[in-house]
Amino acid sequence: MLASVMSRLGINDTLILAFKNIQRTSVSVGFVCDKKVVEVCVKIVKIGEIDTLHEQYTAEVLVKAKWREPALDFVQDAKGVDLGNYWHPKLYIANTIGTPSVAETNTFTIDKNHEAYMRLERRTRGMFMETLELREFPFDIQDLAVTVVSDRIEEVQIIQDRDEYSSVYRSDFADAQEWYLYSNVDVEETIAPYGHRTRSALVVKMKAARRPKYFIWNNFFVTFVITALSFSTFAVIPKLVQNRLQLSFTLLLTCVAYKFAVSQNLPKIPYLTYLDRYVLFGITTLALICVWHALVTLFLEHPKVALMDMIVLITLASIFVLFNVTFAIYIYATFKRRQRSAAPQKPHGYVQYTDAENAPVSPPAMEKREEHTHL
Repeated sequence: MLASVMSRLGINDTLILAFKNIQRTSVSVGFVCDKKVVEVCVKIVKIGEIDTLHEQYTAEVLVKAKWREPALDFVQDAKGVDLGNYWHPKLYIANTIGTPSVAETNTFTIDKNHEAYMRLERRTRGMFMETLELREFPFDIQDLAVTVVSDRIEEVQIIQDRDEYSSVYRSDFADAQEWYLYSNVDVEETIAPYGHRTRSALVVKMKAARRPKYFIWNNFFVTFVITALSFSTFAVIPKLVQNRLQLSFTLLLTCVAYKFAVSQNLPKIPYLTYLDRYVLFGITTLALICVWHALVTLFLEHPKVALMDMIVLITLASIFVLFNVTFAIYIYATFKRRQRSAAPQKPHGYVQYTDAENAPVSPPAMEKREEHTHL
């Protein structure tokens, strides 16, 4: 309305256009709740080794950002513009480890509505920390996250770029023999706690499923064989208790040593993994066999000692077989269900919105912009 009044008063078109731009900037994507809106797109260019023991992974990440800069709306010649004098969001990746290699470039573009947008490309190479959920190890599927935040805690609202979606490139995945990398990424706009305050953050998560065949053959199968061999000690007559105990304790100590060797490949976690549970079951079975071989000395003079020995053998062997069958079915069903849930199910470009308590919230109302025209 005010623009039409200005036109009637004879004010030139340039001032009217400038006024319209200021109006659009104040009510559209320039500011949300007195915060500068920065649209971010994360491209995970390359992923190196995923280190389970130290809960970290190597990667090369390209963060692309853009934001409104009304002061550049009517700039005709970009050569004389010093972009260092203009506002900058000071974005960085929060979950990097040490001092990563960072390369940054800044440009600006103007669209057909004469709205200027500053553009940032920040390429980061280094180590990224990630708290791994290992309860289902080695049949686990991990979320590897990249968290983009700003040093301007009170000034910036980070959102997913509506013109260019975040993605991951799988062609240069260096750890493909041990992990399977999914093509989809999950994007979450969230309010992350920062001391006594909160700050806007964009979390981009890619999913990687561990290939379990190595652990099946080198851990589960070996434990299965060691435990199964313990039943061969019943072939020794009950009167030769010392021979039974010698064989049983040798297998038990082998299994215990194997358990400690397996633990060296995992971080010190306060819960049991699937592999831990299976190895502990094998140790428990061996321990029960050792206990029976020690107790059988009390029944050597009993006329039915051979029958008692056979009953214990059948009971322990039945428990062993039943556990293995149940465990295998459960692992297979759980692993397949997690694979289906990790596969792409949400539409391309879907964004999850959460608050500081990680509770889902409604997305902000924003309109799709027209394509920009680069200078």
